[in-house]
Amino acid sequence: MVGPPCDETGFNAALEFVQHSGGGTITFDCGTATVAFTSHKVITGDVIVDGGDRITLDGGNVTRLFYVGGTGQKTVRNHVSNIFAKLQVADRAQAMDAARRAGLGSSDHLG
Repeated sequence: MVGPPCDETGFNAALEFVQHSGGGTITFDCGTATVAFTSHKVITGDVIVDGGDRITLDGGNVTRLFYVGGTGQKTVRNHVSNIFAKLQVADRAQAMDAARRAGLGSSDHLG
């Protein structure tokens, strides 16, 4: 769990703990917050980042927030497939359209 203050250092510590524990979920206990990253994070196992619809991860000038290596790649692919199924879309473009229609960001931020 990432608790106050919700920052990159706290996220890094939670990520390291979860990955060394064999996987799990990173949650946040800081209300609505933005966590600014200065570099991408490497995911090497089964890790879920759950912001509870209240956390924004901001990469600033970082173009990639997460790099998934090793066994985690299939997990990410499975999560993306599940998200597409819930949204009833077939691909990333349709998911972006669904997000725009739902008012989840402007077209400037969604591709």
